[in-house]
Amino acid sequence: MKRVLNLFLCLFMGLMSWAQLPELSVEQHLEDYDFAVKYIEDNYSGFGE
Repeated sequence: MKRVLNLFLCLFMGLMSWAQLPELSVEQHLEDYDFAVKYIEDNYSGFGE
């Protein structure tokens, strides 16, 4: 039973690793960061007091 559970776990983890999205470029990471900062600056009432 333990072997079956370990096999299932290994197969599941292997399939999950294939489901990941492709790696983003540095520019895409910076765009996401800039978007998040601008969103917080615009929508957080305590920012910039």
